[in-house]
Amino acid sequence: MKIILLQLIVISIFLYSCSEKNDKSRMENDFSEDVTTEQHTVLVKERLDASDYSYLNVDETGKEYWIAIPQSEISAGDEISFSRYMEMKDFRSDKLDRTFESLLFVEDARRKGDAHLPNPHQTELGAITKEDLQIAKAKEGFTIEELFTRKNELSEKLVLVRGKVVKANLGIMNRNWFHIQDGTGEEGKHDLTITSNDAAKIGDIILVEGKLVKDKDFGSGYVYSLLLEDSKIKVE
Repeated sequence: MKIILLQLIVISIFLYSCSEKNDKSRMENDFSEDVTTEQHTVLVKERLDASDYSYLNVDETGKEYWIAIPQSEISAGDEISFSRYMEMKDFRSDKLDRTFESLLFVEDARRKGDAHLPNPHQTELGAITKEDLQIAKAKEGFTIEELFTRKNELSEKLVLVRGKVVKANLGIMNRNWFHIQDGTGEEGKHDLTITSNDAAKIGDIILVEGKLVKDKDFGSGYVYSLLLEDSKIKVE
C-alpha cells in the first residue's frame, strides 16, 4: 500500500508539470523497493525549478543528496524536514538536461515552522474542467456517463469509449496517463482517466478499449472513481 501511495505522489507532481512545452522527464527505471518513513531534517543548498516542481540539493549532517517536491517558497538556506519519500535511481530530467544518480520524491516536505507543503493531487478530478463537447458514442461502446452509471456492472470488464484527450502525461511509471471527456456526465463524473502504452496528444479524439476498474482508493485522498487500465488507443 505504501509503495502504491508513494507512486501516486510521484504522479501528482507530474500531473501538473508535463506538457509538450514542459519537462518530459521519464521514469524509465523501476522504483526502488525501499520505501522509507523515517524523519529527516536537512539544509537546502541549491534549488532547481522545472515546470511546477523543484529539485533541491540538500545537506544532512554532511551528506548531500537531491530531493523533488512540488514548487513552494522553499529556497537555498532554508531548513526543512520530511519523513515520507520514495527513491528513484538514475532519474533523467530532460528539462534540466541531467540525470540524477539518486532522487527522493518527497510527500511531506515542510520548512521549519511551517505546516507540510500542500499536495497538488488532492483529488483525481479536482482540476479538470468540463469541456463543452458533443462526441459521438462508439459503436458497441459506452459514453463516459454510462461508464459511471454502470460501473458496478462493468467493473473488471473490457469496455470501449470515445473521447477527447484533455490532459496527457507521458512516460510516468512506464506508461502514459490521459484524461478524456466526451461531453456527457455531470461535474465530477465527466472525466475518465486511462493508462496506456500507446501515444496520443491533447486535443486528439481517440477510441479507447481497456479494463474498467472502479473505486480505486489508495488512501490519503488518492481516489479514482473509474480508471481504464492497459488501454489500446486509436487516434481518429
